[in-house]
Amino acid sequence: MPNWCLNNVTFRGKKEDVVKMFESVGCKFNGKTFESDKPITMRSFIPMPQTFEDYDTTNRKKDVREFGSVEEYEKYSKGYDDAVKYQKETYGCVGWYYYNIMTLGTKWDSELVGLNCSIRGDEMIVYCDIDTAWDAPIEWVREMSRKYSGINIELEGIEPGYGFRVHIVCEDDEDLEFERTEYEDEDYRDEDEFDDKA
Repeated sequence: MPNWCLNNVTFRGKKEDVVKMFESVGCKFNGKTFESDKPITMRSFIPMPQTFEDYDTTNRKKDVREFGSVEEYEKYSKGYDDAVKYQKETYGCVGWYYYNIMTLGTKWDSELVGLNCSIRGDEMIVYCDIDTAWDAPIEWVREMSRKYSGINIELEGIEPGYGFRVHIVCEDDEDLEFERTEYEDEDYRDEDEFDDKA
């Protein structure tokens, strides 16, 4: 079970640019907020290449004893080896775990929750929460700023278990602000310390 980093994310830009960004992942703007028939996650915006879905190269290569025949194993083994080579040459890493660390900054994909909008003239601001495993999705914020020019993205993350706070602001593939500091919350207690009271 991971420690969870609690993140608030703000997207700020021209209304037409922000709407276009969310529409690109299947959201509809109803004049007040965004709606979607499916969960919107970090990977909705920055998809994972199919090669990482097809072969679990994060984990060890399976043993021949795990297959019904040598022929099955040889087919699997060649595919696995080809995938490792392709992933390393194309993406600079091997396995979904390392690709997530490289492009999200955290172990798993997570959902954007509670999309709230504010419109001021031709500017739109969208607020949401994202809970991520072990660390804040810093690399995702950077990837988003590369992909969606003109959108200012700000993230404030707190991980009370390990006790750190992250603040980053990116726009047009540039860190405008970045800070990682210690965080102490006197109200935070480890799960094991909670009293079991009826």
